[in-house]
Amino acid sequence: ALEKELDRRSSDWSFKLEKYQLEEKRLRERVRELAEQNVSLQREVSSLTERETESKSVMTHSDQQLKVLTGKAENMKGEILGLQQNLLELQDRCKTAEENRDCLRRNLEEKDKECKDLHKSVARLLRTCSEQEKTIIGLRDGFNEDLRKNQSAESIDKHIKKMQMELMRLTGIESALRRELESHKFEEDSLRQENITLLNRLKGDGKECIVATYKLDKELCARICCLQNQGLTMLNESTYLCSKLLEFIKGNGQIIGNGLGGQFIVESETKIHGLKSGTEGLTRSLQMMPSLLKEKSNLLTIDDDMLAKLNDQSSEVSFFYRFSIN
Repeated sequence: ALEKELDRRSSDWSFKLEKYQLEEKRLRERVRELAEQNVSLQREVSSLTERETESKSVMTHSDQQLKVLTGKAENMKGEILGLQQNLLELQDRCKTAEENRDCLRRNLEEKDKECKDLHKSVARLLRTCSEQEKTIIGLRDGFNEDLRKNQSAESIDKHIKKMQMELMRLTGIESALRRELESHKFEEDSLRQENITLLNRLKGDGKECIVATYKLDKELCARICCLQNQGLTMLNESTYLCSKLLEFIKGNGQIIGNGLGGQFIVESETKIHGLKSGTEGLTRSLQMMPSLLKEKSNLLTIDDDMLAKLNDQSSEVSFFYRFSIN
């Protein structure tokens, strides 16, 4: 029985030993599998760590690039704003230059029209002069023919006086026409010079035009002050002296020969009256000119109404200047 018990226990322990050995083998295999998994996991962890490091470096580099690009974007925004501001300024300057150009072109067209009208007036005056010369020639021929027909001294004296009166009248008309022709030629030359100046201003840039306009306004102000201080005084004194001289001639009864005293007095009174009215018109024009020039200097461009006023005033001053010279 003891041997059987020993055999039984021996077989049990053998079975348990085999069982433990199998379990040990299984556990060893499990340990080896876990070790292999651990190695693979460590490899994955190391690769993930490397990837994380690379990602951090990429993020750092991206942040730096983002900062650089942000700075560049801000600089570009500033440059864009500056360029937009410059564009607006250039557009304003371009618009101002176009308005100045249009204004100068309109002024040039008006001056061309005035020049054409003056050419027509000159041609008309030349035709009138030629007709007056033909009339003088016809009257001279008629006088010679009448002189041959009527040989009496009384008729000759009568015809001589009549022809002298007619000759004086025609001479006065001719001198007036010649003075008017010279004044038209003078105005034509001044308009031509003004057209040349306007063309030069159209070809130049805006700054040169502004500087030239400023210098011209300054010169005009100086000339207007000179006319107000000296010219009007001299004109008033000369008109006063002419009136006194005419009154003196009337009072003393001085008569020009050949029956022309009455005509001379009438013509003198007409001229003195025209001189007085011209002086009054010049005074009003000179009083208006400084305010117009001041308004013109405060503006970059001149509208059509203001330009027309300036042209009217300048033409009136130049006309009176020519009238006083004649």
